[in-house]
Amino acid sequence: MDFLIQWLWYLLAFVAGSAVAWVVATLLNRPGTGARR
Repeated sequence: MDFLIQWLWYLLAFVAGSAVAWVVATLLNRPGTGARR
């Protein structure tokens, strides 16, 4: 059971990291922020 819990935590951390990276990339690449002319 401990292995299953560790796997679930690993999966949760992976999903959370992917979500954070996606949000950061979306905010940085959003037009109208003055980065592109």
